[in-house]
Amino acid sequence: MFRNLLLISCVILVCLLQVGLAQEDRDRGVDRDLMIWWKLDETSGNIAADSSGNQTHGFLRNGPAWVLGAKDGALQLDGRNDYVAVSGVYYGLTHNVGVTAALWIRTTKEDDQILFTFDRNEYWRLEINGPAAGPGQIGWDLMTDAGQVDLASNRRVDDGRWHHIAGVFDRGQVIIYIDGQVDASTRAGTVFGTGNPRFGFVGVGSEAATFDGDKGPESYFEGEVDDVRLYTRALSVEEIRLLAAQSSDNDDCRNALPIGDVLELPFDTTQATHDGPGLAIRSPNIWYRYAPGCTGPATISLCGSQFDTMVAVYVGGACDPGPDRLIGYNDDSCGLQSEMTFDVAAGEKYLIEVGGYGRSTGQGVLTITCEASAIPEFDLGDAPDSGGERGARMTAYASGGFGTIDAHFPTISHDADGRPSGPLHLAPLAVAHLGYSAKSMASETSASASPNIFPVSAAAAPIRSFREWRNSLATLERIL
Repeated sequence: MFRNLLLISCVILVCLLQVGLAQEDRDRGVDRDLMIWWKLDETSGNIAADSSGNQTHGFLRNGPAWVLGAKDGALQLDGRNDYVAVSGVYYGLTHNVGVTAALWIRTTKEDDQILFTFDRNEYWRLEINGPAAGPGQIGWDLMTDAGQVDLASNRRVDDGRWHHIAGVFDRGQVIIYIDGQVDASTRAGTVFGTGNPRFGFVGVGSEAATFDGDKGPESYFEGEVDDVRLYTRALSVEEIRLLAAQSSDNDDCRNALPIGDVLELPFDTTQATHDGPGLAIRSPNIWYRYAPGCTGPATISLCGSQFDTMVAVYVGGACDPGPDRLIGYNDDSCGLQSEMTFDVAAGEKYLIEVGGYGRSTGQGVLTITCEASAIPEFDLGDAPDSGGERGARMTAYASGGFGTIDAHFPTISHDADGRPSGPLHLAPLAVAHLGYSAKSMASETSASASPNIFPVSAAAAPIRSFREWRNSLATLERIL
């Protein structure tokens, strides 16, 4: 009796959701067969908000962490005991003719891991490894009217990169998609599902007849998940491709995506438009607002991208970049892909523009790394006292292109408050102390004949732009 009531409730719930929301969904441009859509952009809290309109929210259990994802935010699961429980929808019918389960994942673990499921033995399960797949491969398992089917992917996805994964069932056609491409397929039966009630989970197996009920197998996912979707129909090849290639909101500079150091963050410009000044990039472009975690040289790399890329960097995070803010840009560094290194300061913001050469668009990966420089130290012991003399000569030159000025300072002086100032060593004092060379001595004239005078070599603080570098040289010329 209870089971019959449960099945009737399920039928009423699903039908009401689909019929009642049909017109509204068309008005909002939302697919009425989209039953779950977690963007995972909340950044905090214990609920993964549903964006399908069906109130099928996810409830975070045991502390998944909010992190930067493939599309804005994401969830990081620890592989020990955290997961997300699906609310507001469950399976309880037979003769299901179609389904699409899709999400972005990133992991380095090759062992059994559940990605998204409503129970393999009753409906379906999307996983890594499992009954049919090998280490690091995707498994797509369903209970059909012809029995259990377990399909394995050919590709592995445990390489630490973001991958878009989709499992599709279409009236007996069983398909695994990886990054928008068909990876494996087979045929089995014509429908799926046993009719037993099952609730779903992301990150652990389901045997749940009630919300957040029994788990099994307890093969917890270790990695990051993003943009989780469930459709009650089979998406087409083109629809899957668009999901895997869908541009983020950072198509508009005003919505530049805040990021720190990242490793092979996927992006796609095929659906993007162009905005901004067009100083270096005139193709469809996307934007990031970079906040470095260190002071020193930062490297932006688009190496590994699948089209002819370009990248430009601007000082500041405001979205009005002009020529005065342009640090630099790069077209081809690693083949047809771009890479550039520039000096950054912790606490500052930098605007990054990513696009293509000419009108090129495509999918790519963005990596940003910052290498901390040694902490600058004043070392007045190396420098002679000028004694107020003005005959000193100082030589300055660029080292390795603009960005850093290396200068020889033969004297020290006093600032406005009367305190001594002088060389600023970026190298450790053990190296910098009295670290002059014959060449530097020959190129400098000391300002005093005092026997304790030693010329020294010192590096100025990092210069953030070509303009600053040029202005610094102009200032030195006026001093000299």
